[in-house]
Amino acid sequence: MLTLLGWVSIFARISVCASAAFVAAQMIQGLIILNVENYEPLRWHGTMLYWMVLLIAVLVNILGIRVFPHIETAAFVFHICLFFVLLVPLVYLSPRSTAKFVFADFENTGGWNSNGISWCLGLLTSAWSFVGEYLQHVRPTVLSNADISRN
Repeated sequence: MLTLLGWVSIFARISVCASAAFVAAQMIQGLIILNVENYEPLRWHGTMLYWMVLLIAVLVNILGIRVFPHIETAAFVFHICLFFVLLVPLVYLSPRSTAKFVFADFENTGGWNSNGISWCLGLLTSAWSFVGEYLQHVRPTVLSNADISRN
């Protein structure tokens, strides 16, 4: 069981790292498509942008090791400040909806025949961001249960 958990954990970490860089490359290419009128996207452009994102991440982690704690502290403060800067206008200026609409209404605007398939596909986006966090917490739990079962 622990060996299987280890392999799943390694595969998930590799997949999350690869998919995060891929999403960043796709966003960059989307911004280029949106802002440069005569740009024709080719498949290899996305691949080169993907490798560029990975190269920047590697260089920041290797060369910026001394300033990285300062960058992380600044990013933390920036995120906390922007949380309130964005939350306050959204709460006060956004249109109000009823509780029934928010919690009970489901709109399938994706064109899928089944509401279940549409719901599961919509859930993938939010679940993707928790893959690494889940693996951090499931490993100690499994290891502690393995120790209890041996005794």
